[in-house]
Amino acid sequence: MKNAHAARLETFIIHNLKEYLADINFEEMAGIVADKVNAASADLTKEKKELADVTLQITNGMKALMRMPDFSELDQELAKLRVRKGELEDIIARNASNVGKIDKNKLVELFKYSASHLEEDADIKEAIKCHVEKIYAHIDGSFTVNVGVHTTYCGGRI
Repeated sequence: MKNAHAARLETFIIHNLKEYLADINFEEMAGIVADKVNAASADLTKEKKELADVTLQITNGMKALMRMPDFSELDQELAKLRVRKGELEDIIARNASNVGKIDKNKLVELFKYSASHLEEDADIKEAIKCHVEKIYAHIDGSFTVNVGVHTTYCGGRI
């Protein structure tokens, strides 16, 4: 694995976060996030089982990826699994902390706040913590940044 240059990675993340927040419909995205998190089963057994299954699929996929000369399709499937894994981890962490349901209106306000305050360094770092869910490094030296809402690190605002 090649090393990722931190300054370039941060510039890439900031640029894409600004683009993401400029392009999304806040109400629609807030509804999607709130529905996913709020629809979790009461005891999280379904989510924990799915998380274990997804983790195993990622592990097996990574092993297969190492043996394949052309891995673009498998890499795309692994990216989808990683996104789902991140969603499940957030759902489990949020429900385990007994924070309660996500308020869609507060989530819309978070999106609006982040979109309007991305020019100041302190606000950029806060927005990154709230909206960058995961960063994945790939075998070829590239990386994928998953942007959305990281419910665990939004300071209880949602």
